[in-house]
Amino acid sequence: MIKKLFSFMTELPDNFNLEMLCFAGQRISGILLAMYLFAHIFVISTATIFGPQTFSDIMAAMHHPVLVVLEMLLFAGVIAHMLNGLRITICDFFGLTKAQKQLIAVIAVIGFFVVGTGVLIMGNNFLNHHV
Repeated sequence: MIKKLFSFMTELPDNFNLEMLCFAGQRISGILLAMYLFAHIFVISTATIFGPQTFSDIMAAMHHPVLVVLEMLLFAGVIAHMLNGLRITICDFFGLTKAQKQLIAVIAVIGFFVVGTGVLIMGNNFLNHHV
């Protein structure tokens, strides 16, 4: 199953195009988001396992600048995964497979705007509370 999951990597050199990169990005972002979900559940469960003080200490540590940057990358990954999934759905349901390059351009513009706005808000929030 793992071999099949990553089989796209062997096909990437032969079919190197924008659609294949989006396909690979969708797979990789999906795997990374699933891994993040397990870490997130573990951190949140510390409140019930180790008590509220441990949870508060962990939440205080989450305001470290490196973790804020990782949170921004998480946000970008979620937006990219969501918009690419929306593009795939639109192509499948409305028969727009021939317009994929245009749809990729549209989701890229929307994605850069949404991610840029979100990162500015997160960065501003961090700076206002920690400087």
